[in-house]
Amino acid sequence: MPLDPVERSRDVEQMVMKGDKRRYYRFRFAKFYGGIVTADAVGYNLLCAYCWNYSRNLNPARFGDYYSPSEVADKLMELAENHDCHQFRISGAEPILGKASAVHLADVIKRLDGNFIIETNGSCWAQIPLLSRFWKL
Repeated sequence: MPLDPVERSRDVEQMVMKGDKRRYYRFRFAKFYGGIVTADAVGYNLLCAYCWNYSRNLNPARFGDYYSPSEVADKLMELAENHDCHQFRISGAEPILGKASAVHLADVIKRLDGNFIIETNGSCWAQIPLLSRFWKL
């Protein structure tokens, strides 16, 4: 039976979101993009077998801890200050699974001062009108 990414998105969002909090398993600095700080989340809707994060995304309820948007932004800002960089991203998962995760993402972004890279497969872009209320696209 083929995987339905929209249905899986709904199921995964229920596993990785609790109120306004989302599951993340680490926060880190990397030299990609000339220096960037990353919040690595869990919860992906396509389950690509070749993905570096496949095991975490297969059953996202088993990995990470819940963080509010302000907690995510605070951790990223602290890392950015320590590494003198102004670029941010959420990686390791699909950041836009549905309404709750889209609001979480928008709230994280509006708290940060710098460039934000959104890594997405685009399967849930129907949430973009919701996101546009939080920042100018």
